[in-house]
Amino acid sequence: MDATGSQLCLLHVVMGNVKLTHYPTCSSRSFQSFRCLDWLNGRIWEKHLVTEKPVLKEPDQYPTEDVIYSCIGKKKALWISFFNTLHEQHPDFSKEWRYYNDGKNWLMKVTRKSKTIFWLSVWKNAFKITFYLSDKAEESVSRSDLPDALKKDFKNGKRYGKIRGLTIAFSKKKDIEYAESLIAIRCKN
Repeated sequence: MDATGSQLCLLHVVMGNVKLTHYPTCSSRSFQSFRCLDWLNGRIWEKHLVTEKPVLKEPDQYPTEDVIYSCIGKKKALWISFFNTLHEQHPDFSKEWRYYNDGKNWLMKVTRKSKTIFWLSVWKNAFKITFYLSDKAEESVSRSDLPDALKKDFKNGKRYGKIRGLTIAFSKKKDIEYAESLIAIRCKN
């Protein structure tokens, strides 16, 4: 660690490829920010990571708006915009918070009648929604306006029988459009 509390890693350029080596040994999932030192060019690269664990862990603390807003910080406006859009376009959706003992975490389940549309989790300075789509949704996902990275995530995602998960981590307004595309796909399949 350096004086700023950031993890240090070495940036190696090998045959034109960049390889990050963390120093001391650390996992990129275990810290929130690190600085990469490029010894060849004298540059410092900074990367800030989102904590890799959901934050609503206390079974006795129901996720009220105040609790959620204190967790997601600057993403509050994005949260409000997402849910305003969701309520306008899908008034028949219902949402329910539940504490799940298997993951020791609160999750929101959004449904239409008895069909689960997506799961929402709250992270430090972030929130994510996950859709579980069947294999028959692959064509719809590949033809959608989703970014190639999300399409690839779905195509290569871990299979649970005949379904795969696809997660959107909200960071920008455009993510609401991507969520809407996946909602439409989920409602059809």
